[in-house]
Amino acid sequence: MEDLSRFFGCIVVKYRQTMNDYDATLKLLLRDLRGRAVEYLTGHKVTQWHNAELPNVGSLEADLVCSDEDGATGHIELQSSNDSAMRFRMYHYGGRICENYGAYPWQILLYVGEARMSMSERIVGPKLDYSFTALDVRELDGSPLLESDVLGDNIFAVLLRLRDQRSAVRQVLKRIGESESGRLESLAQLTVLAGLRRLGGIVEEESRKMPVTESLLDHDLLGPILRKGIAVGRQEGRDEGLKQGLDRGLKQGLDQGIKQGLDQGLKQGLDKGVKQGRQAEAVAMLRRILIGRFGHVPSTVQERLESRTVRQLEDLVDRALRVETLGDLFPQT
Repeated sequence: MEDLSRFFGCIVVKYRQTMNDYDATLKLLLRDLRGRAVEYLTGHKVTQWHNAELPNVGSLEADLVCSDEDGATGHIELQSSNDSAMRFRMYHYGGRICENYGAYPWQILLYVGEARMSMSERIVGPKLDYSFTALDVRELDGSPLLESDVLGDNIFAVLLRLRDQRSAVRQVLKRIGESESGRLESLAQLTVLAGLRRLGGIVEEESRKMPVTESLLDHDLLGPILRKGIAVGRQEGRDEGLKQGLDRGLKQGLDQGIKQGLDQGLKQGLDKGVKQGRQAEAVAMLRRILIGRFGHVPSTVQERLESRTVRQLEDLVDRALRVETLGDLFPQT
């Protein structure tokens, strides 16, 4: 059990070092229509999610656009830091959503940051009085989501107000350990959100105590390696005794599983995810630069950006700041 706990601790550390994109994690959890999180946070029961990339408006993309059970259009934006221009962005989003979906949406900004929320929710001007709802999720009690039957709700609950954070983390980890599938993904999601509340250390400590011996034997990557090690141990146990053989088999399986599973499977998966994430991030940054300079990014340019590697995109950033026209962006070959 000690070796298994150390193994899970390694997983937490690796995810904490690389899975730093809270935005994607939050969207994934909130978009699960089985969960209660969106209704609890916004007061609206969402029945359908829409494509959040708004057509004909360059790179403008809201976080979440939806329809609720009353047929109203909704817009949910996620923010982890205070942005004085947020009210103008929300106003712009609202207008574009209305243009594309035929109705002005209800709008809620969910603030998940650590500092006290200080953003204005209103714009007032001649013949204009615009406002949206901004909510610091820490103002809400996390207990209802912690008690939900949907694991994604349990994970999201760590961002809300909790009476005992360690106990809550322990409860979520227990649910992850009992889940039939997606345990590593769920553990990664918990680790990402825990970072927004400085709970990473607690997640790592408590994850080492997870009673998941049997579930690991069923893991598609580590299970075969562990079972092979156990089988070897059983063979040796004929001479040394069944208990010693099982212990040695389990230890050999764990040693081999940790080395091969982390160094090959997990590392490859994480590296691929990080590489794809960095590539998308670099493309998004270049789009913002080009739109700021030239007003728009044609689809042909977008396609060429998306076909570039991270290193190539990094080289293009300097050119994007210096070229006179979009046609000069890509070096002539």
